[in-house]
Amino acid sequence: MSISEIIQYATECEQNGCYSNEFDAIRKGLEVNPFNAELYLMLGLYYFTKNIDQAYICLQHAYYCCEDKDEDSEIVSAIVNALSELGKYKKFSVRDTSIVILSYNDIEIMKECLKSVRAYTDPMHTEIVVVDNASTDGVSEWLAEQKGIIYYGSKENLGFSKGCNIGYSLCNKENDVFFLNNDAVLMPASLLYLKLALYDSPDTGMVSGVSNNAMSQTIPVPDNTIKGCLKSAQTINLPSENPLEARARLTGFALLIRREACQSVELYDEDHTMIFDELFSPAYFEDDDLGIRINAAGWKEYLVHNSLIYHKGGEGFDKENKTMVESRQKFIDKWGFDIWCYIIGDEDAIEKLESCETDHNASFRILEVGCGMGATLSQIKYLYPNADVTGIEEVPFIAMLAKNSRHIICDNILEYDYTLLGKFDYILADLSALDENIKNRLKGKLSACLKKDGIII
Repeated sequence: MSISEIIQYATECEQNGCYSNEFDAIRKGLEVNPFNAELYLMLGLYYFTKNIDQAYICLQHAYYCCEDKDEDSEIVSAIVNALSELGKYKKFSVRDTSIVILSYNDIEIMKECLKSVRAYTDPMHTEIVVVDNASTDGVSEWLAEQKGIIYYGSKENLGFSKGCNIGYSLCNKENDVFFLNNDAVLMPASLLYLKLALYDSPDTGMVSGVSNNAMSQTIPVPDNTIKGCLKSAQTINLPSENPLEARARLTGFALLIRREACQSVELYDEDHTMIFDELFSPAYFEDDDLGIRINAAGWKEYLVHNSLIYHKGGEGFDKENKTMVESRQKFIDKWGFDIWCYIIGDEDAIEKLESCETDHNASFRILEVGCGMGATLSQIKYLYPNADVTGIEEVPFIAMLAKNSRHIICDNILEYDYTLLGKFDYILADLSALDENIKNRLKGKLSACLKKDGIII
């Protein structure tokens, strides 16, 4: 089908009240042309009665995608009228976005990064702030010549935390803030779907996208180059009914943070306001620390599966990984636990579950004993949206970090009366490290939780 035929079909679906089919048609159309203003207008109208903020974001993007901004244009007129109608409600709270990029050498990927920001974000509603950490390959001189950016050139390499904090201080204080690595390259609509995720609910504080190379946010792509990711983005960066996976922390290569969430976790010293804790200078674990602070402040965090962003990655701050080891210890000393024990879901358990439940629309109840921050449960909830997930975690602070976005019960796993939890189809439990007597007692309690044909994984 051509774009015009897809738009006609979507219009007919909307008129007939077939909104699910309309949404699918819009998605199909944007897969053909991710810059079609009329389709984003339709997406905005689709969200009109669902989420005022998301409707506004889509209408903003529709106007941005108009090649001709002449108000006599039929599509521009329709967008302006829709925005005017939306404005009558005065309920939307969408802010503009400040994009903060910390630069250090690698001039060619920095050029690709800035090129993508200029190509795929709306200059009417974004500002670009670039801080250069005393580059030596000519990138600082090149950045100083760039128009349309706020530029700060440091005379010394301040490290990641301090450099980002300078960028943060230069942002418009009313804007949401998007921290983007200099070796990350946006794809078409990457920021759009991050914004839609950030405004999915008023208590969402921070979101990030998937990537070809970003630790626990990596997804498989056939071609790991920028060109290859552009091709993959055609089928990933699209409207989705289920794009969000709850997380307790997110990788710092691309973080979009609500302004109110920023304000709730700001740190201060006598010189300046900080968003990243400079304890972790020069690098590493500052993103983990920020995620924990935002989570502990009561904000939700999500991995956005329909926002693909290319990330080159590198060898690290030093070849011996000494800086990473030191920052990891700083994190442990500050928070009292090693976050590396909690950020990855149990892939073996999920694989076993998927062998039992092949229908991802299935409804079932699942309990995880010792759920940590809920990494496994959140992945299961993303894969099975209709599943009812429950976790038990003994460590109070770890359980608190999971409570924002998952059903977590913090209690002693041997003393808790499991029969109060109801009957479960599946129970996830790692009993391998337990004393045999304790293991047998626990198995008895777990068995009482299962349905007749329930399974312990």
